Amino acid sequence: RTAMTICLGGSDEWIASCRTALGSTTDVFIVKPSDLPLEGLLLLISGSSGDWYNLVDMSLKQGGRVFLGNPGSWSFHDLTALQHVADESGVEMWTYRPWRRTLPHGENALRLVRIAVTIPRSERWKPYFGHAVDRVLDALDTDNLMRADASRIISDADILSMLLINLRFQNGSMAQISLERGQNVEVQMSMPSGALQVSEPESGAILRETTQAFLDNEPNLPTLNEALAGRKIEEKIFSILRTR
Repeated sequence: RTAMTICLGGSDEWIASCRTALGSTTDVFIVKPSDLPLEGLLLLISGSSGDWYNLVDMSLKQGGRVFLGNPGSWSFHDLTALQHVADESGVEMWTYRPWRRTLPHGENALRLVRIAVTIPRSERWKPYFGHAVDRVLDALDTDNLMRADASRIISDADILSMLLINLRFQNGSMAQISLERGQNVEVQMSMPSGALQVSEPESGAILRETTQAFLDNEPNLPTLNEALAGRKIEEKIFSILRTR
């Protein structure tokens, strides 16, 4: 395999993880938010839209291929704007959704699925919720939401201790997502055929598989359009919770 060069930007942890995943056959050029994109080079980015939006925007306008490592942390507004830029430039933007690989459901779409997530008190719950929503939409093969309901319990320390979401879709599919606090990370996906359970839903092996697929331009990576569908449902849930 011949060596190739890519642009990599984000936190030190993200850069270190990607360097390990990409291996010695890939030369890495570290970019900062204030940099201009290097034309012709792939861009792997993870960070806040406030820092990185302009670089991603310029890269897409140049026709560059971009991989976004944390789509759940970007606003629906910014992701929508980037999708418009990608459409106008005739390129696709890809996203990192590791739970699709750690929790496979087979080739056929499901009609019923439940995802239960346990996370430590020190962890932020929104990234896990975003991954769970994406996993549901991929498993059911629909984002045409008909009804959503959400309930939560807030602890005395003002920490979310439990969240329960019920989703019903236009095609009759249904899903439930639950998050609660515990000692360790644990994700369980229950389907009519059985259940899958993992304690490391975002392993280095999954990042290696995903970044390699991006480098090889494989067509089965989650797209920005799919991330937008998930973020739209997340915003719907947040709106419900604000009224409770």
